[in-house]
Amino acid sequence: SFKAMLSFLEESGAHKKMKTRKVSTVNVIANQQPEVFVLIIGESLNRNHMSLYGYARKTNPVLEERDDLVIFKNVVSAYSNTLNAVQSALTASNLENQKGIDESLSLIDVFHSTAFKTYWLSNQSPIGIWDNGVYNLAQTSDLIDFVNRNTNSSIDNIHTRSFDEKLLAPFDKVLGDKTPRKFIVLHLMGSHASYA
Repeated sequence: SFKAMLSFLEESGAHKKMKTRKVSTVNVIANQQPEVFVLIIGESLNRNHMSLYGYARKTNPVLEERDDLVIFKNVVSAYSNTLNAVQSALTASNLENQKGIDESLSLIDVFHSTAFKTYWLSNQSPIGIWDNGVYNLAQTSDLIDFVNRNTNSSIDNIHTRSFDEKLLAPFDKVLGDKTPRKFIVLHLMGSHASYA
């Protein structure tokens, strides 16, 4: 239909802009002491099944023992798909400002500006029908590792057993990197459509 074609052309144009996007810099005053920040992007996780949020079964026993977690209890994703959810969560683009992803400051930009080395470790497919925009955002990191090369479909990856434990070895390697200031993104596969 005409609407589908128009939507495709708009997405295609946005993708091309994002692909050529350069890392932006921000004026930020930051201390220079060694620090490691890890951002875990989960997929299809239901907080109603997490004991951190009051679920009766102890599904997060190790996390519950930590006293350094900030647990947000009143937050929902702006979108139901990975591409839009990740891009809006990690950039200044949002539903209210209608700012394009390609012209929005990203969290990776901010960490670059404060002399952090940035890492993107992913169990998602690097290129696929849902992943191109996230892949382009990841490319602004200093080190990128997409461990899942099975297929370009998240649904297929669930059935081909691309478990998130594949990220443990590259994560351990990055933690051992002598760089004192690190920002590490771990993008999990999760359960996707099988979450129910």
